[in-house]
Amino acid sequence: MKKKTSKKIGIALAIIAAAAAFLALITLLTLGEQNRGNNSDPTLSPTASDNPAETSVPIVIEDGSEKSLGYGIELKNIASVSGIYYEDGSNVMLTDFLSATFYNNSDTYIQYAAIRLNCDGVEYNFELSVVPPKSYIRAFDSNKKSAPVRVVSAKGEVMQYVAFSETPSLHEDLFEITAAENVLYVKNISGKDITDDFYICYKNYDSGILIGGICYSLKIEGGIAAGETYTAYARHFSTRYSMLMFVNYHEQD
Repeated sequence: MKKKTSKKIGIALAIIAAAAAFLALITLLTLGEQNRGNNSDPTLSPTASDNPAETSVPIVIEDGSEKSLGYGIELKNIASVSGIYYEDGSNVMLTDFLSATFYNNSDTYIQYAAIRLNCDGVEYNFELSVVPPKSYIRAFDSNKKSAPVRVVSAKGEVMQYVAFSETPSLHEDLFEITAAENVLYVKNISGKDITDDFYICYKNYDSGILIGGICYSLKIEGGIAAGETYTAYARHFSTRYSMLMFVNYHEQD
């Protein structure tokens, strides 16, 4: 009887863990904008075209900065940052919070990964989404904890991990996407009406590194007629500091 009970508890815990990973992924991928209607010119809020000045002070980990965490994810360095906090979509300015730079040293496209770092007994958590193979990403502690001044010993592990089952695509045979500051223009070049909702996903990007674990998801509601262009307000999109990652669209049979 005890063995059966333990087995049931184990299955229940596995289901809970999988559900938690899915909900975390949905949160990261849906922090963004939603557009209603077609072809309406957006009313833009004043935004700076360049990122405000950011200061980043490297923190030396005395037992070695570079660490292999599993699933091909490597920790490259940590730093104390004062500047924009991206992870919750608020873009508030904070001081002395912890950033960590990771490298996806695998051939797998990461959909979601939750990472825990322990720095001299203090726990920091990072969530990564949409990380291509062989790419760098700099994420920020999800709890906005203050960065340590020095670290003698650091340990890290991947708590949750989900890979894309298929390589994400921009579907360039279906859509032509051009951009201006805070605006995306999406043209349907497929030759047929697209009537279903779909999403355009993009991330912050600078100097060869993805910035922030967050991936913004822009909903195009109601599809786009053949040959038409949809004008979408994308309040987090910068022509200098953003990168289109993929279009979440599934063709109907």
